[in-house]
Amino acid sequence: MSAVNLVSSLSAPPEAVERVTELLLEYARHVTAMEGVERFEVYADRDDPSKLVVLERYRDDAAFDAHLADPENSALNGKLRNLTTGGSLLTFLTPLRLQTLGSDVVLQTRCQA
Repeated sequence: MSAVNLVSSLSAPPEAVERVTELLLEYARHVTAMEGVERFEVYADRDDPSKLVVLERYRDDAAFDAHLADPENSALNGKLRNLTTGGSLLTFLTPLRLQTLGSDVVLQTRCQA
């Protein structure tokens, strides 16, 4: 079993950003209490607060499926549908690993600006 990692990106018009943020943070408290949810972090773009990102990690497919089946998830998406522009874009991620070291070390890099 491998973890499910994803990024959810969404945008809100200026008049809805505060409400969208509140809804996401309220849901974060709920979802992180669920079995198998390892990460649900809400971020705003530093340069454009109308762009929001949620970093999500679930222990395995079963935990992710439970998250999707949760009635609170459907309720949140219903509320966000009318407050966001274009809904959310989900990007599922696969970790890159160093196989040549004989271990399962996750690659981490730091970009210099």
